[in-house]
Amino acid sequence: MTNQETSPLLPRTTSVSNPTDDSPPSENNTFTTLTNRTISYARYGSPNPTSPTIIYLHGYPSSRYEASLLHHLALRHNPPVRIIAPDRPGFGLTSPTPNRTIADYATIDLLPLIEHLSLSRFSILGLSGGGPYALAAAASTIPLLTPKVAGVGIACGAPHWSAQGPEGWAALPWWSKVGYYAAFYTPWLLRGFTAACIALVRLLAGQGWVQRRVDTALIAARERRKKLVEDRSGEPAKDVAEEVELVVYVALGEDSKEWSVSEQRESFVNQALEPFRQGTRAALEEFRIFCTEVGWGFKLQDVNWRGKQGEKVVMWHGTKDVNAPIECARWMAEQIGSDGVELREYEGTHGEVVVRFEEMLDVLSRPLLDKANARDGSKS
Repeated sequence: MTNQETSPLLPRTTSVSNPTDDSPPSENNTFTTLTNRTISYARYGSPNPTSPTIIYLHGYPSSRYEASLLHHLALRHNPPVRIIAPDRPGFGLTSPTPNRTIADYATIDLLPLIEHLSLSRFSILGLSGGGPYALAAAASTIPLLTPKVAGVGIACGAPHWSAQGPEGWAALPWWSKVGYYAAFYTPWLLRGFTAACIALVRLLAGQGWVQRRVDTALIAARERRKKLVEDRSGEPAKDVAEEVELVVYVALGEDSKEWSVSEQRESFVNQALEPFRQGTRAALEEFRIFCTEVGWGFKLQDVNWRGKQGEKVVMWHGTKDVNAPIECARWMAEQIGSDGVELREYEGTHGEVVVRFEEMLDVLSRPLLDKANARDGSKS
């Protein structure tokens, strides 16, 4: 069940050669469902609808823009991969859905999305807070959805500590525990605090002195990554920290185009604010959903998806993850069982999961390359 890497030394190296395809992303797509809801999504990576397609489920609280980190990596993949990243209900531009569960998402959002895109085969990747939604899809038995799933990946997925019980609660960081009590006992306080933080970010983002300091930091970081690439001269990274820098260098496209610093800054600000475009209600509701078994709407033992070639759900999780402790990931894998999941542990933190992005693209696109798993689709 577990494939653990105990060494931080990574034998592979991230390619930093110029991409053959520099197609821009399409970030603000929307369509209307039969129930008159709006669903928004971004397209990153390959613009070709016949490319292997991975549906990326963003973290919490986040939005479709989160998947932008995969754009250049997906373009460079052989063959290029198309990433479709929808906003969840109430986040970004997607209409809210009151009183939903995680299990409901497959029916109310995921199914309309794949029908809109005319997808016959696709894989799913859920990162952090998107992990439970990917698991819910793997537990579903929807005739128009489940048979089309070619691969399921979970990257540092959010824990199901409410089902795990006292051990799960004990493993959580203090800020998650504070958030839990605030969400259930003083929701007005949590909403007010979140709204104040968002207002502060908006205010500071427009201040010239803040922009100058951020720009200075971005330039320094870019120069540091550029020097690292030059010093490594194509050699593998010596540790996880270097590997993260190399992946970010490629993911931000710093070797293929000259972003203005202001563009990069604005991109980061947009990513921070987009989840709250419609306010703070969706973030509060989803936090409460994560915190209860009823909110999940399915049991881990229900995750019985298997690919056409016997593929299992693959979970990537860092042994130093504080946000989603490894103990919780191991417990979840045990509940699903070795027949249904493979847990790939890496020596790193929550954010250092980026060093496994290329591996994720490999694993999740491979089943889509089989001629027996041919895709159709005409929309992007």
